[in-house]
Amino acid sequence: MAGHDERRRLPRRRTRASAAVVFGDPVQTLPATIRDRTDLGAKLLVEEADRAPDLFEIIELKTGVLLGARVVWRAAPFIGVVFTGQHMLKGAADPRLIKLSQLWVRLSAK
Repeated sequence: MAGHDERRRLPRRRTRASAAVVFGDPVQTLPATIRDRTDLGAKLLVEEADRAPDLFEIIELKTGVLLGARVVWRAAPFIGVVFTGQHMLKGAADPRLIKLSQLWVRLSAK
């Protein structure tokens, strides 16, 4: 994937962080692993990557960080995303974030 490296504006950090891709109403999830990351985006390994829409959110299971994501490339089972926002789920007051916080607790307990 050398082509992706050439467009990267920031150095990537290799990682293997467990995550969940979250989308839809009702909420659907796909297991994922954050493989490479910069402050602007990430490379995700996603089970059933073809089911992921172009816009979704990522819950980092260890930290409880919710990241907004927009797909910039696909090469199944990998998806490259740019981050569109970030929220901490722990202590969230917004009703939608509270629901996602409860989801995070359930997913991270597995």
